[in-house]
Amino acid sequence: MEDAHVHLLSLPGDPSASFFGVYDGHGGSAVAQYASQHLHRKIVQQLYYGKFQHRLWMHCISVQATGWP
Repeated sequence: MEDAHVHLLSLPGDPSASFFGVYDGHGGSAVAQYASQHLHRKIVQQLYYGKFQHRLWMHCISVQATGWP
């Protein structure tokens, strides 16, 4: 089986976030395994991670309240 998956109920560096991923093994099993072990860490380390969560949440609430534009 060349596919890999990950399910984390809390992320390192952001215990309030969860992460779920399924990685296709078309690049080989080593690539899928590497991605399943490292991608979530790279996402949390990004400069803009978490900075727009509040704005995105407020936009979702406004779309629900007013309907889609």
